[in-house]
Amino acid sequence: MIDIDHFKKFNDNYGHAVGDDALCIVAETLVKSVRPNDLVVRYGGEEFCVLLPETDLQSGTGAGERLRKAMHSTELCDSSGKPIPGITISAGLAERRAGENADDMLKRADQALYMAKTQGRDRLETST
Repeated sequence: MIDIDHFKKFNDNYGHAVGDDALCIVAETLVKSVRPNDLVVRYGGEEFCVLLPETDLQSGTGAGERLRKAMHSTELCDSSGKPIPGITISAGLAERRAGENADDMLKRADQALYMAKTQGRDRLETST
């Protein structure tokens, strides 16, 4: 689970049109940064879910860190063309357990995301 950090403040400061641009940039960056068989979906307002099939927790952590760092190199400008400080994301990662349904796995990933946000944002936390 991935959430754009301080997105409401971003929209309030730069407007919803620039916020929409930020969502597009995040989506494009995520899609470009994963393998062809991985799936990136928007999961709500400013949240995304990235499914990494056949990936264990250690490899998923590496992938999540690559995604988080890829955001640091994104460029976005306000409506006047002035660069806006970088977009950051917080992420929560969960590996599917044997016999676990998808909803329970997503809940654990969401709990890890919440931990990343409470621990300072722009970070990845895992659910074990």
